[in-house]
Amino acid sequence: MRHLLLTVPALTAIALSAGCASGGGSVTPAVTLPDEPAPPPPAPELDTSALATASAALQDGLLADATHLVDSLYVDWAGSTGLDPGSARDLAELLDAVGAEDRAAHLLLGAPFELDDESRERLRVLVEQLSLAELEVLRVGDGAGAPARSVLTAELAVNLAWAGRLEEAERTASETLSRKVDAEIDGPDRRKVERVLAGEVTPLADTVLLGVVLPGTGRFAAVGEQILEGALLAVQDYRHAGIGPHIELYVRDDSSNTESTLRNVAELEAMGVIAVLGPILTEALMATALRRTDDALLLLSPTATEGLGLPLNAYTLWDRSRREVDVASTLATWMSEQLELKSFGVLRPDGGARDVVAAVREAVETAGGEILGVEAYASDSTTFEGPITALAAVEPDAVIVLADRARTVLQIAPQLVYYGLRRWVTGGDAHWSDPAVVRRLDASYADFRLVATYLDRVTPDSAWRSFETAYEAEYRKAVANSMFTPLGYDGMRLLLSRLAEPGAGRRGVLGRALRRGGTFRGATGALSVDPGTGELRRDVIVRVLRNGELRVPDRAELLEWAADQRELEEFLKALEEEEEDPEDAGKEETP
Repeated sequence: MRHLLLTVPALTAIALSAGCASGGGSVTPAVTLPDEPAPPPPAPELDTSALATASAALQDGLLADATHLVDSLYVDWAGSTGLDPGSARDLAELLDAVGAEDRAAHLLLGAPFELDDESRERLRVLVEQLSLAELEVLRVGDGAGAPARSVLTAELAVNLAWAGRLEEAERTASETLSRKVDAEIDGPDRRKVERVLAGEVTPLADTVLLGVVLPGTGRFAAVGEQILEGALLAVQDYRHAGIGPHIELYVRDDSSNTESTLRNVAELEAMGVIAVLGPILTEALMATALRRTDDALLLLSPTATEGLGLPLNAYTLWDRSRREVDVASTLATWMSEQLELKSFGVLRPDGGARDVVAAVREAVETAGGEILGVEAYASDSTTFEGPITALAAVEPDAVIVLADRARTVLQIAPQLVYYGLRRWVTGGDAHWSDPAVVRRLDASYADFRLVATYLDRVTPDSAWRSFETAYEAEYRKAVANSMFTPLGYDGMRLLLSRLAEPGAGRRGVLGRALRRGGTFRGATGALSVDPGTGELRRDVIVRVLRNGELRVPDRAELLEWAADQRELEEFLKALEEEEEDPEDAGKEETP
């Protein structure tokens, strides 16, 4: 028998109709039954071809590409009614492979179907890798009544007990046992909540193990010593602050040898360290990243010179080529957009900086401008007349001067004016922000020159100056004229800064916190993980040199200065012409 669900207005209409009929010959109005509920819209079809593309990218070692693809799929598929078990399982595996265990868990928790035993076990493995904060986010997230929530809440109850939040742990455990949404709670989850309710899960000692693998002997021992000084200073600052878990630090000497590095990292991994500061060489970092047993073990090299293409959870603080390209590209873009300059000339060191010049060209052309000339100079030369005059001859709107060191800037800057580049807007790379340049270069050659840099070592309230003060107070000596000590300091501080949340002492948690934790402002610059490449990069700032300082540039002031320089150039040119032909000048003045 078919049952009709009638709304209150429909019942009223029927009653009125009956009344009218009993009163005599009036026409009975037709009864309109309510519409039946519309069928649910068909589930959207998912484009599963991207799964194969992401998997192929991961197999080819293109971690950044694979991460980008699976993150996009996660955004599109999480909570979708069209998600099927096979696609959910495959995407969860890929998310897990790129270090996104929390997103993989969220995907399965929000699945529009009952998880089978295999998927529930995968979910269980995933949530066991998450921090307390990540578990709490999942608990209040989308799909709170989805199947298999007991897998999540059982693990959450254990983590709450470990964190000392015993009342919340017991309440969560009781709720898990009484939940009727899930099918019968699986054995592992039941055992977890029963142990919590029996008081068998007690607060853990809040201790995190960190490793340091640096050369204490061998040809790079001096470098290792400087880096270690910075790292130990960072740990001391952390302990004095009293925020976060207790740290146990294990320092190992790799004897400036890659094989020794591998042995030391393997020992530390077996001991349970969650991250290693080191090694210092690119080839050692790559070999260690490939040989570690657990990809969640985070490796952070202070000085490896290349970072592109590294495996998951392996980073360098000092990717030289990336830094130089970012600086030059940012400078060219800023000059093009903020000052509306359209034509550029570039001076570069002979035999180098070609990729940097390519980045400048791309930035200028993207902004609608052009490069009129690129001239190379010999860095060890005492005169730069040839390339400077050649560049002046094409008369660009602006000139970008790339250098290989601060000493080159001190040599070339005065000659820019002397050989004809007085009136052009000039921009320089990070070497122009070196304290030796800012403080020693005469104002007539320095003022109003733009500088793109990732590191401000001059401004009194900069992070670098704070580091200098702390270092000198601790070690009773000046910081060596190198980046090794501040890189060790920043590397350790970066690791420690991501340990604030409960449960962050797990390897995978630290890696996710580093990738998604935003910008870290260190002595050597503002650091963050680039989501496009997976590399650690530094924010680039643009400043202007004025009176021995690095200042925020003022567009109107810069344009006014450029106009004044053009007038001065024209005046000097006229004066030179008079001096070259005094007889003609005298004839013109004779009545």
